[in-house]
Amino acid sequence: MAQLSDDEFHKILDSQINDAASWQEEHFSGDRERTYRAYLGEAPPAPEGRSQAVSWDVFETIESALPDLIEILVGGDTVAAFEPVGEEDEAFAEQATDYINYIVLKQNPGFLIFNTWIKDALLSKIGIVRAYWAKSEKVVKRDYTGIDEMQLTQLLQDPDAEVVAQSSEDDPQDVEQRQQIEQALNAMAPDQRLAAAVYLQSPVKQLYDVTIKTTRKKGRVYIDNVQPENFIVSARAKTLAAADIVGEMKALTRSDMRELGYDKSKVKNVQSFDVIVDQTQGIAQTASDETADQTIGEDSPDDATEQVMVFDGFIRLDYDGDGIAEWRRVVRGGNETLVNDEAEGHDFAVMSPILIPHRLIGMALADPVLSLQQSSTTMLRQYTDSLVLANNPRTYVNTGAGVNLDDLLNNRIGGIVRGNQPMANAIAPLQTTNVADSALQGIEFNDSKRESRTGITRYNQGLDADSLNKTATGVTKIMTAGDARKKMMARILAETGIKDLFRLLLRIVTENQDKAATYRLRNEWVQVDPSPWNPEMDVTIEPGQGTGDKSATVQTLQGVLEAQKEAMAAKSPLVTWKNLYNTMEAILKASGIKGIDKYFNDPDRMPQSAQQPPQGDQQGDPSAALAQAQVQAAQIEAETKRQQMVADQQQAAANLEIEKVKLQQKNADLDLKRVELQIKQAELSLKQAEAGANVALKSREQDRKDLETAANITRPQVAPNAAL
Repeated sequence: MAQLSDDEFHKILDSQINDAASWQEEHFSGDRERTYRAYLGEAPPAPEGRSQAVSWDVFETIESALPDLIEILVGGDTVAAFEPVGEEDEAFAEQATDYINYIVLKQNPGFLIFNTWIKDALLSKIGIVRAYWAKSEKVVKRDYTGIDEMQLTQLLQDPDAEVVAQSSEDDPQDVEQRQQIEQALNAMAPDQRLAAAVYLQSPVKQLYDVTIKTTRKKGRVYIDNVQPENFIVSARAKTLAAADIVGEMKALTRSDMRELGYDKSKVKNVQSFDVIVDQTQGIAQTASDETADQTIGEDSPDDATEQVMVFDGFIRLDYDGDGIAEWRRVVRGGNETLVNDEAEGHDFAVMSPILIPHRLIGMALADPVLSLQQSSTTMLRQYTDSLVLANNPRTYVNTGAGVNLDDLLNNRIGGIVRGNQPMANAIAPLQTTNVADSALQGIEFNDSKRESRTGITRYNQGLDADSLNKTATGVTKIMTAGDARKKMMARILAETGIKDLFRLLLRIVTENQDKAATYRLRNEWVQVDPSPWNPEMDVTIEPGQGTGDKSATVQTLQGVLEAQKEAMAAKSPLVTWKNLYNTMEAILKASGIKGIDKYFNDPDRMPQSAQQPPQGDQQGDPSAALAQAQVQAAQIEAETKRQQMVADQQQAAANLEIEKVKLQQKNADLDLKRVELQIKQAELSLKQAEAGANVALKSREQDRKDLETAANITRPQVAPNAAL
């Protein structure tokens, strides 16, 4: 089978995008819009004069569940950990765990990413993030005024620095010093006068005003949230790996596309992809009442800032005709394909809080609450209207009794109402049925149904004022059941989206990071090289405890700690300092305290003598001796690893010192060359001075000879015997 032609590829790609977008619009668009409006406290208006109150059940449910889920999934120092696949991966699994968690939590705004990711899932059935490698370029321009040649040379030693503007002037101090030397020149000794002459012949020192541009280029991993309304995925996909197409509709300006390196001629001609994706249905657009006229498609006065809707994602098909479908990365506009490259796989990770078997997109936590909010809103309005009528009922007036209606309508305290007949015959309140109690019972029934549907109870929210009147055992059981539901939801989110994200990040760094990175971990600078890592390492996630009854967990761990202390006091080989360290770490984590290194030292990073637990006399017990030997072997292995790590750090420090020495040597070479140049200039000036002096001397000698000749010619000639 031959490779697909461009027309065939574009036809398949456009068809897949439109089918996926149409399916999403048909099945999820209406639900999402209703959920967003309910979350924002919007409801159909009641008739004028009636209560407009709204029950915020969706908002309360989402915002009550979110803190616990964030605490469970992101509350610890480590979100997920890697497990080695083979023995050769043992040494790299811990490094990969530390580095990928650093990328998620420190290099990227991890908390905000997870907050949006989880909230999208709770509201929109699915939350999406995208991780990718990108090279960033940071340009910094700085102006330097009045620097000398040495300072300028040091600045230009940076290979990323270049001078974009420069001017120079004579150094005032050097000029003043030269003037002083010239004034004192005649009083100098001959050798000093010669040195001064050499100095005066050298060029005047210059001061420079320069503008230096420094361009820093580096690549790193970026993690972005994807708006659910813009996400495109195959309708029949059970997992992302099984999807035929996955991507997002993205609005890019033509300037953005040029910066990304797309073909300039295609960028100039590309038009928006005409796909059924309503850009006004997102939570942000709903909150700001954004209309279609305010989104993509507006004419921009500047071509560079004109926004174009493109599909940015991946398609799986047999492109090269070998009979096997492979992934391709594509960026497709309405009439141009800007990118079409082979890819290892997609770069998306998704999560749903309530899974539906054999479907990628499950249910949102808001889905079972939406109908209850609509019902509770109706009853809340009825309750309010009933109270208003009870406190201010309608009144029957016998117009034949001569009642003054103006007096009656005036509700002034202590006011009078005039009439011609007794009040019993003139005025009577109309009897209306008070439904406030019934409405409250209905609202309470809806609240209990909401708790049973979602597992978010008023007890684990701390909202029930009567919880002190209930038995502690009963409340604990209710809270435990609610916590179990939340932990189940957290486990689903962890085993789907978070695991996929960490696998994706591991693949990205092993494919793209070609040199070691240095980052700060546990108050130390660590250098890590991902190139030898195995991208197939497995991911494990240990969920936290949430905000439930953590006191029981802490109490249990404290019991474990006491047992460990007793074992150590009895000199038992069952407990090591590392076991105690792990227990203290678990207690701090359950208490919501991060960073055990602030309170305890890791025994693996201490000298072996300091972490050796006390041992008893076990010479006569073979099993105890064997256990002790195994403990010692493990300690030796841990010490060996620690020493290797220290050696690696020392080697890195030595390499840094070598680079510093090389830089100093370069500076010394530059200084030597500069001195040699000055010596040559001085020698040249001296030769020029000597040549000038010789010329002047010869000129004076010639003048003397000329004067003598002229004198001889003009002198009168006297005969020898003239005096006689």
